[in-house]
Amino acid sequence: MTSELTFDAQRPLKNNRSFVTLMVAQAISNLGDWLHLLAILTLVGIRWNATPWEITFVMLSAALPMLLTGPFAGTLADRFNRKWLMITADGARIVIVGALILVDQIWHVYVLLVLKSLFDVMFSPAKNGKLKEIVPHEQLAQAVSISSVIEQMSKIIGPALGGLLVAAFGITWCFILDSASFLISGIILLWIPGARLIQSAIQNVTEVEEETAGNVRTIPKDSFWKETLEGIRMLASLPHVGTSLILLASAILFLQFADSQTVVLFRQLPGISSDLLGWCVAASGAGTLIAAMSVRK
Repeated sequence: MTSELTFDAQRPLKNNRSFVTLMVAQAISNLGDWLHLLAILTLVGIRWNATPWEITFVMLSAALPMLLTGPFAGTLADRFNRKWLMITADGARIVIVGALILVDQIWHVYVLLVLKSLFDVMFSPAKNGKLKEIVPHEQLAQAVSISSVIEQMSKIIGPALGGLLVAAFGITWCFILDSASFLISGIILLWIPGARLIQSAIQNVTEVEEETAGNVRTIPKDSFWKETLEGIRMLASLPHVGTSLILLASAILFLQFADSQTVVLFRQLPGISSDLLGWCVAASGAGTLIAAMSVRK
């Protein structure tokens, strides 16, 4: 294990095949998280002529489960095989997004978005935990940074690409390609090692200290609910952090509500085509991407 750790720490991340494979799978899966958004808004807001409140509930169905189940997903990722959690999340979303093709009532959309959101939130902590298993401690900050950039860029590129697909091919094909993105991601994840390749530095130091003290023992894991509640209590003990997270989540939620109402404005314009909404969202995403790249430079 020591020689493997030294070798991994000396070579660049681009030569770490497991890391590169995980990042490719993450990029495709993250795109799938956002690819369907414009198609759903076009379906519900323009084709079905949903009320502003119904459109708001569409966004709530996608956002609230992620906000409420985040702490539980982190604990889940700590207790089960992270590779298979990611594959399970992708597999479930293949079926859920594919089912959006068949919906004919708005409550079907609500249910499917809630289910999809639950599996969305399962993927991210499992992916973050997997990074610690395949990347040496010395390169972990760089790996997390790359993963974060991919995740943020997908939030810009995904809706823009979805807008292009809706405008060019229609809503149904957007759902089909979105479902296929999760299939591709799940297949790529099969090439990720299921077992831990790199032991974290903290774990190694702890083992050495215990062996030196002659006090090596197996520490039993707490229950799922106990670990989750412990994390919530820790967050509650840091009021400034908790308040900041609540304000940030609220701001993002209200921004999503405002964005979703754009479809109401479009359908009030006489003779407007649903394709135009797709092109406008694509243009907005392209502008955001250009701005982000300019700021980075």
